[in-house]
Amino acid sequence: MSFFEITIYSLVQAICEFLPISSSAHLAIIPKVLKINDPGIVFDLFLHFGSVLAVIMYFRKKIYKMFYDFKILKDKTSFQSLFQLDLVKVIIVSIVSIFFILIFKGSVEKLRGQLMPIASSLILFAIILSLCDVIGQRRRNYFNGLNLKNFLFIGFAQALAVFPGVSRSGITISVFRALGISREQAGEFSFLISIPIILAGTAYKILKIAQGEVIHFQWSSMLLGVVLTFIFSYLVIHFFLKLLKKFSLHPFSVYRIILGVILLILAGRY
Repeated sequence: MSFFEITIYSLVQAICEFLPISSSAHLAIIPKVLKINDPGIVFDLFLHFGSVLAVIMYFRKKIYKMFYDFKILKDKTSFQSLFQLDLVKVIIVSIVSIFFILIFKGSVEKLRGQLMPIASSLILFAIILSLCDVIGQRRRNYFNGLNLKNFLFIGFAQALAVFPGVSRSGITISVFRALGISREQAGEFSFLISIPIILAGTAYKILKIAQGEVIHFQWSSMLLGVVLTFIFSYLVIHFFLKLLKKFSLHPFSVYRIILGVILLILAGRY
């Protein structure tokens, strides 16, 4: 891959991973726009790894506090006491997400690169995003007021993002908004719960590479993609959280619908 192609992929991944517009949908259509070969799911995963490194760096103080609080209270016998810890909530969400991702895995691989399901997901979850944002405006709730069932459902919702066009941040922020959580808190926790999932996915693919099952990749392209995605992602996280304080999620829904309609038109031509 050329430097230009890697830069475009990294920039698109950084923007679309954290904005609720689906990185998988945009990464899938780049080859069609640039008229290049699809670099494959392994390259996509390494770009996601660059994004998760940016999340860890950006929220490093919050992550440190999560582990510190857990260290202090880990000997508490009451589950209710432990459940108040953000780290425990992240673990619960991650376990549920991984469980359902393994269930969905076979179906997802068949859909990769297909424009029709991507377009349908973009439009459907755009409507859900706006509806949940409206609900969130009318229903105010505290983050610590969420119960175990809420986080189990968030874990399931995050797993749906393995389907192209859904958007991991989009679906998790939607659920948080429907539960009455502020946009900024929804965005922050959505980014935090992405860390275990992306790391697990990257580790899985590295294992496949070690076993020789994935052969179409270049380490130089992978590493450059990780570095560029890290830089772009860090900037996107910073500015997106500021946007969440001031604006609704409706513009992202409008964009998703427009893109979905365009993809439906393109799908009819191929």
